[in-house]
Amino acid sequence: MLICVDESGRFAHRPSKSVVDCVGAVVIPDSVAEDLLGRFSELDLRRDGADEVKGSGLHDSEIATVARMVHEFPDALVFVEGLDMQLTRQSDVRILRQQQGDAIVANVPDYATDFVKADTANSRREVLALSDPLFLQFMLMTFLAEGVLRWATAYYALHRPEELSRFAWRIDPKQPKARTRYERLWTYLVPALLQARTLREPLAEIIEGDYSRMRRFDSSVAECPEYLRPLAQDLPSPFRAFDVKAILGEDREFPDSRTSAGVRLADVLVHGLRRAFNGDVTGDTARALARVVVRRPDRIAAIRLVGRDALPASAKGTPTWLRMVKTIDAIGRVPL
Repeated sequence: MLICVDESGRFAHRPSKSVVDCVGAVVIPDSVAEDLLGRFSELDLRRDGADEVKGSGLHDSEIATVARMVHEFPDALVFVEGLDMQLTRQSDVRILRQQQGDAIVANVPDYATDFVKADTANSRREVLALSDPLFLQFMLMTFLAEGVLRWATAYYALHRPEELSRFAWRIDPKQPKARTRYERLWTYLVPALLQARTLREPLAEIIEGDYSRMRRFDSSVAECPEYLRPLAQDLPSPFRAFDVKAILGEDREFPDSRTSAGVRLADVLVHGLRRAFNGDVTGDTARALARVVVRRPDRIAAIRLVGRDALPASAKGTPTWLRMVKTIDAIGRVPL
């Protein structure tokens, strides 16, 4: 499968207005990628003088056209994670960043090699040094990758098991010619954080599904390593888990969007979804976008609240994004 990832927004606190910023992924079966991306490239969407299609420059009707085209491919899946930046308080972000940084080194055993200790300590420093916007994007990208691993794999195990043999990640780079701190974190830290999360909540396998093509990503040892035992309870022996590092890293690139139709498609859809969450598209466009987004069984809302379990009592009125969340919940794609 081809997984194209992009983000939309500044991820900065907005004290006076509810504004959603988000990240998203378009998951395309390899068997239809050439056809789907070919049709996308044939759409007349470029502005005069522009060398590529950008979602920020498209009208509502053009975004809806792209979404409807994607909807014609029933096995293409769109995942989205967002934040209401008015409700994302800087104090909560600082606490969460410190917690995530400390968690990186919390389970490193005393007998770990000097290399492992130095590597994890360096990763902790990198997390703590991230700006608020980059840290929030990093966390959302981790949640996004987790959603893909949990639900795209379940869907394809039932409908297209051959797609589980390859996970090709194409991530929009911040700077096409330079690897930024954020991209290094995606490369080195997201797999580690995701491995820990899947130990606490293992990836479920659908009984009726065919996971045989995914077995090459299995990692099996006689028993769970001691340093992982605090992360989960009642782990079986022999200990078997998916090698998340291999799934996320075996085929991962940060291509220039001018050379990647998949990244350009992700840009259009993620930008369109952000506009839909913020009430800046027509109802028809919002529904066209909602129909291609995965309606995850494990969550109701696509919008996360940092440091909160629910909307605060101080929130004035109903957030605009709640209408789009309900639309996705009503007509989004069911990944089973």
